[in-house]
Amino acid sequence: MEFEFTAPFEVRFRDIDMLGHVNNAVYLSYLEVARVDFWARHFGPEGWERMPYLVGDAYVRYLAPIPLRTRITLGTRFVAIGNKSFVLEYQVRNAATDQLMAEARTTQVMVDARGNTYRVPDEVRHKAAELGVPGAFQDAHGATD
Repeated sequence: MEFEFTAPFEVRFRDIDMLGHVNNAVYLSYLEVARVDFWARHFGPEGWERMPYLVGDAYVRYLAPIPLRTRITLGTRFVAIGNKSFVLEYQVRNAATDQLMAEARTTQVMVDARGNTYRVPDEVRHKAAELGVPGAFQDAHGATD
């Protein structure tokens, strides 16, 4: 399954730590940028308002340091759909060299404005199935509910 959605991004001065590369905590902000763009592309700019979610967990594997002013691409894809959650995977690549700089995974839990969880909407399941996620219309292994 390919990373069919990518977003360009340039590392900013505020992202850098005292060692001259992107601070580990900043990667979560990069994933947020990718996730918001991914969601808007597939479900429109109001998609998040119609189908809100929270991040339930995040995992990042750092593969190479990213220095200041590096142009990166943030790849995002669906990998699993559960009853009330879905999993996204990410790749952070150097845009100039295509070097893989980091890999990540987040689990999103569908949570409404009152804080109640709800079933992943069929609209999301249809898109995930269209993008090749196996079992998009049944509980998927790897997604927590």
